[in-house]
Amino acid sequence: MDSANFWDHMEKVSKAQIEAIGDAVSQQIVDRYDISLDCLLYDTTNYFTQMSAVTKSELSRYTHSKAGKHQLRHVGLALLCNRDEGVPLFHRTYPANIHDSKLFGQLCEEMFSLLLSLKKGKEQMTLVFDKGCNSPENLSGIDKSKFYFVGTLSTYHHPKLCRIPLSDYEEIKVDGEDEELLYAYRTTMEIYGKKRAVVVTYNPRTYKKKIHWMIRTIKKTKKKLQEERRKLKTADKRTTVQSVERRVEEILSESHIAPVFSVKVSSYYGKFKMSIRTNPLVLKDYRDRFGKNILFTDHLNWSTEEIILAYRDRYKIERAFRWTKDPLLLRWTPMYHWTDSKIRVHGLTCVMALLYLSLLNKRMKEAALKMSLDRVMEVLRGIRLALCYYPRRRQPVRKVCRISSTEQELLTSLNIKISAVR
Repeated sequence: MDSANFWDHMEKVSKAQIEAIGDAVSQQIVDRYDISLDCLLYDTTNYFTQMSAVTKSELSRYTHSKAGKHQLRHVGLALLCNRDEGVPLFHRTYPANIHDSKLFGQLCEEMFSLLLSLKKGKEQMTLVFDKGCNSPENLSGIDKSKFYFVGTLSTYHHPKLCRIPLSDYEEIKVDGEDEELLYAYRTTMEIYGKKRAVVVTYNPRTYKKKIHWMIRTIKKTKKKLQEERRKLKTADKRTTVQSVERRVEEILSESHIAPVFSVKVSSYYGKFKMSIRTNPLVLKDYRDRFGKNILFTDHLNWSTEEIILAYRDRYKIERAFRWTKDPLLLRWTPMYHWTDSKIRVHGLTCVMALLYLSLLNKRMKEAALKMSLDRVMEVLRGIRLALCYYPRRRQPVRKVCRISSTEQELLTSLNIKISAVR
């Protein structure tokens, strides 16, 4: 049971075997726990590693880090969960620098094949994904399959939809966990070659947050640009228009709203001038997009509320990703593996742990247990097992140590019977 021997055995499991294990477990889970497959959530994330830049690996790549560790190499994870309980049904580790739309196209055939094998009746399976998966090829593949979808479109690429006056929107009451006031505008459009239902949602609270962020960012960026302009009064001969423009580009790139500013740098007889302006048309375009989200689907018969709720439930797969990054729950990182085969086994074990957590969460809801998952795990970790050695007996007797009232209440709620030592 030493670590070296354990790692050696990880090398004996191939990529195909790991994927087959995960798919087989999904089949057992769906049959045993009656998992609903009517709506499925798909998303991706990445995890940073401590691998050296010279270590050979197909999975570990440099990419945009969701943890902000851009200087480190990352491993990607694609995950498919059911909507009701967030139970992981399909997963694949992949090189983190592959674009989401390309990856989705590569995984579609495997994913659809597994889901069709899991299907129990005539239920209509719907995939929910974000705009990163959009492409003509991917949508064409879904249209040819037996699946429906709910996706989202970029507000940047559909300015006409964002300019529709709020007076044309209707108030929507969404019965979800987060009771927010929403407004929605619904229409039908031809998108990716077919007629789709399109819903534009507007959240006043999100709009106010975005406006506050933009005002604050504009003030901070202006202050930096004005400071740079003051420095030009004492500029030496080494300063050039090109060097000043490079510095301006660096400042604007930090603000994430560079199109708002129009900055011009000029030089006349060794004296530099810098004009700083904001573009009102660009500001209006930003305001038109703030607080809005564009959903589209081939479920033409679904109500507006059903479309919005299906997409809003993506928080369940995002919550699953947070669990995998929680040091007290799953702790995918730090990952002490340096070869692709071990990384894939590590990914399988983490997804299996996520599976157990989601089933535990499902049982907690069924038992109406009002306790956070973190607290449940803390209580369960407090239960200790004792090995009791008796005279004239070779094998020890396993017994559970004294259980507190909180632990007993939790075990009773989860319908787990354990006899403790008194």
